[in-house]
Amino acid sequence: MAQRHRPSLVVRADEASLKQMILPDGNQRVEAFFEAVMVMDTDQIRALLHKYLGQLGWRLFLVQAVSPLLDRVGIAWADNTIGAHHEHLLSEVLEDFLRKLRQEFHILPGRGKVLLCTLPGERHRLGLLMAAPACAAYGARTELLGVDLPLNRFAQAAKIMRVDRVAVSLSVQFTGEPVRRMLVEL
Repeated sequence: MAQRHRPSLVVRADEASLKQMILPDGNQRVEAFFEAVMVMDTDQIRALLHKYLGQLGWRLFLVQAVSPLLDRVGIAWADNTIGAHHEHLLSEVLEDFLRKLRQEFHILPGRGKVLLCTLPGERHRLGLLMAAPACAAYGARTELLGVDLPLNRFAQAAKIMRVDRVAVSLSVQFTGEPVRRMLVEL
């Protein structure tokens, strides 16, 4: 539904149809990435990351290349089309790339400081690393505390560092009332 599919179609769709809605055919960028992931060709994955960033710019790169690639890999992993080693390799290459991308942006006066982290129990880091260059692109100083940090430590760090904003990354698996309570507490 977030991709603008009608709720009535989503509710009635079988698994194959849902996958087609999430990953429509024809994204040549994603398929090129996926082929490189399948053969675990890190040089090709890196080359494609640079190529598509140059073609699309950072925002569209994250939305039209990286995000759908992660969906594609996640579905393939769930289907046992690829193994955890494929997913982990891609994650490591992407983490390196996104960290470097964030550091390429210049801090601009008056744009503030943003502290990024995940909630306790959340171990997915890529959303956090995708949000960091988005903040940095606007000239904000971005600081990352990583994943699975206790709330009180996150709050202490925000106070000590005198940040202007706090950003929390959540994966789609990390939802519900317990998460809402942690956000309220934070």
